[in-house]
Amino acid sequence: RASELKINIASEKREAATKSLAIELNRIGFYGYNNGENRTYGFLNDPELPAYVTVATGASSSTNWADKTFIEITNDIRTAFAQLRSKSGNLINPAVDATTLALPSDVVEYLTTVSEFGNSVMNWLKETYPNCRVVSAVELNGANGGANVMYLFADKLEGQNVISQNVASVFRMLGVEKTMKGYSESYSNATSGVIVNIPAGVVRYTGV
Repeated sequence: RASELKINIASEKREAATKSLAIELNRIGFYGYNNGENRTYGFLNDPELPAYVTVATGASSSTNWADKTFIEITNDIRTAFAQLRSKSGNLINPAVDATTLALPSDVVEYLTTVSEFGNSVMNWLKETYPNCRVVSAVELNGANGGANVMYLFADKLEGQNVISQNVASVFRMLGVEKTMKGYSESYSNATSGVIVNIPAGVVRYTGV
């Protein structure tokens, strides 16, 4: 049947196994893993992470970016960069150093909010902090008791990764077993949590 439909069953199953293992690796990277004796922490719950700070309330009496103006959103981002510089004792210069702004997938589109002059928040961000990359993740949606969260961190400080996920093996074949009517393949990967190596290089905000 597979031959008639021109489907490579082995390739399809291999792709499915790869995706399944990647999903599990990603989940542990965000939430960690608790086996009852030891605890592996993730991007959202590493004990070295700083406490959340609530972003400023806008003119609409809401902290959510969906209800904020261009000026209010850029003020939130500027405040985060200022705190990052202050926490690091001026070792992080946001105008020069590579940084990452991690946003909830439900919020990242509000970077397209425009000012009265037609420029967007994203345009402003690229011009003001050209070495900042923007990433989004569904795991940041409602991550703090139902409130959306924003992370800003330096990629490196004094040559060391501020946040790291050290994965020994993303995808590895364990072996192949042949039978009379086919064969089976087994795969595995090494999971890993996230380590916050330099807490002073991270700031977290809630309510965006």
